Amino acid sequence: MCAYCALDDSSVLVSTLSDSSVLPLRRAPRRLIPKWYHREMALTVRTDPALEEALTALSEVEGASRQEIIRRAVLDRFERSGHSARVAESTNRMVERWGDVLERLGAE
Repeated sequence: MCAYCALDDSSVLVSTLSDSSVLPLRRAPRRLIPKWYHREMALTVRTDPALEEALTALSEVEGASRQEIIRRAVLDRFERSGHSARVAESTNRMVERWGDVLERLGAE
């Protein structure tokens, strides 16, 4: 299925003329929007008054742009969520390995 023309690959793109004749059209390129556009282009963020106030205050205090404040917050959240998952995984491995010892120590 072609995402840009809503036709599958076996379909023929045609144009009907007023005299009922059919004229074949060229197929659009597979990828109209380059991949770099999705990696590097701007993003619109809708904000409410509380977020506006917080962004403005942080921007002034840290001397960074509002974009940079949002960027740092997202990256920080991403790192923390990954860290929590790694800690939970490590804890499970240690309990599996040392669980019997921990239970004996706790029983005394």
